[in-house]
Amino acid sequence: MDAAAIPRIAELPIVRDFTANEASRNRLRSVYFDTPDLSLPERGVVLRVRSQEGRWIQTVKTAGKASGGFHQRGEFESQVADANPNYARLVSENGLTLFSDPDLLEQLGPVFETDFWRTSRHLNLPCGSVVELCLDSGEVRADAKSTPICELELELKQGRPEVLYEIALEIAGTVCLRIENISKAERGYALLRESSPEPSMKFSAHLQRGMTVEDAYASILRGSLAQIQANEIVILESDDPEGVHQMRIGLRRFRTCLSLFQKWVPGECRTHVRDDLNVFSRALGAARDWDVFLENHRPYSAALDRKRDAWRELLSEAGRRRDEQYRSLRKTLSSPAYQIAMLRLSAWVHCREWMKAIDPGLLEKFQQPPRKQFDRMVAAGHRKILRRYRDAQTGSPEALHRLRIAVKKQRYAVEFLGQLYARNRVRKYRRVVLRLQDLLGRMNDASVAGGLFRDLDPGREPGSAAPITSERHELIFIATLQDLPREWKRFARKRKFWD
Repeated sequence: MDAAAIPRIAELPIVRDFTANEASRNRLRSVYFDTPDLSLPERGVVLRVRSQEGRWIQTVKTAGKASGGFHQRGEFESQVADANPNYARLVSENGLTLFSDPDLLEQLGPVFETDFWRTSRHLNLPCGSVVELCLDSGEVRADAKSTPICELELELKQGRPEVLYEIALEIAGTVCLRIENISKAERGYALLRESSPEPSMKFSAHLQRGMTVEDAYASILRGSLAQIQANEIVILESDDPEGVHQMRIGLRRFRTCLSLFQKWVPGECRTHVRDDLNVFSRALGAARDWDVFLENHRPYSAALDRKRDAWRELLSEAGRRRDEQYRSLRKTLSSPAYQIAMLRLSAWVHCREWMKAIDPGLLEKFQQPPRKQFDRMVAAGHRKILRRYRDAQTGSPEALHRLRIAVKKQRYAVEFLGQLYARNRVRKYRRVVLRLQDLLGRMNDASVAGGLFRDLDPGREPGSAAPITSERHELIFIATLQDLPREWKRFARKRKFWD
C-alpha cells in the first residue's frame, strides 16, 4: 500500500461512518531479541519488547498460520520495567519453559527493531461486529539496512470473521492493497539474513480422522490458497522460475479440489470462484510455458555446432518472450483486479461461504466422516483414467491431453485424500500415477514446445535451427508415445489402496 493512501482510507464511508471513537495516533518502537544465529524462529517463537504510551510491553508470539491475509498466532503479553525482557515472568506467568534455559538466556540480545506510527480506531458495524482498524507507517531496521512499513491491519474484536473481508473489499475498491502474509518480524529477519524470498512447495492441508467431508474440503482449499499466495512475492521480486511453477501447482490443487467436491458445492456457487482464478491463471500458464521451453532447450545449444548462431538467436528470442510474459504476470499480480480476486477467494475459503448455497439435501452427507466419500472420489478418478486411456490409444493429441489431465487430477486427489489410508499402499499407487503423469507431461512439453517454436518466428529460413528443433520435438513425442503402453501396464496392475 502506498503511504499516500493512508489519509484516503480514513475518509472512506466504511471508515468514516462507523468510527466509534476518535482516532488515536501512537508511536510504537519494538526491539526484537534473538540469539546471534537467529534460532528462536526455528523453535517456533518470536520475542519483542515494545514501547507504547510510556509503557514497556514484552510479547512472545508462537508459530501460527497465515493465509489470505488472515493471521492466527499464539500471543503472550506482560508489562516490564524497561526495554529488556523479563524472562522469569515468561516462564512463571505464561509457562514458556524455553526461557528457563540459562545457556539460551546468555545468548539473547537485540537483533532488529521496528519504528512506526499507528493510527487506530474502532468500527462499530450495523451487524453488531466490532473491528479495530490500524494504519501503520514507518520502517523496519536491521543493522544499517531498512525497509518501509505501510500497512492496513484489521483485527476482529467482536462478531463474524466475514466482516474483515467485507471491509477490506470495500477499501480495495478505492485504494490499491496487497494481501500480506508476512509479519513485520519476518521482514526484519529477512533484512538480517539479506535473503531473497524463496519458492514455497509447502502444502499445508492436513486431513485427520474425525473431521467431516466439509472440514476436508476447507483444509485442502486453505492449503492450496496458501501455496498460491506464498509464491506471489517470489514472482514479484525475483526471476526464479520455481516461484511460477509452485504458484501454478497451488492453482491446480485448488481447481482439483473444486472438481472433486463439486457434488456438494453447486456450480452457481463456484462461478465467481472460477472467475477470480481466471484473473491470473492465463498469465501464470504463459510464463510457465516459456520457462519449461528454456529449461529444456538451453542444455542442447552447444551440441548444435552447425546452427550455433541461429540457435543462440532462437534462444535469445525465447528469453525475450519469457521476459515479456513475466512482466505481464507481475503486472497482473500487482493489479487491483488480482488483489480483489484474492480477497474474495480468501473470504470464500476461510469463512466457508459455500454453506450459504449448499443444497440442504446434501448437507447431512457433507457433515459426515469422509472415508466412504473419499473411496468414491478416488475410484471415480481411476475409472476416468481407464476411459481416457481407451480414447488415447488412437494417438490423438486431444485425447492424450484429456488423459494427462485425468492422471494429474488423480495424482492430486491421492495426495489430498490418501492421508486417511494405509500409507504404504497409497505410496505405491501414487508412484505409478506419477510415472504415468511424468511420461504424459514430457509428451505435452514436446507438443507445447513445437507450437512455441513455430510462434517464435514463423518466417524463419529453412536452414535455421527452427526446423531441426521442431522435428526433434516430433520425434520426442512419437518416442514417448511408444513408451505409454509399458507405463500403462504398471498403472493397470497396481493394487487400489481404497479397496
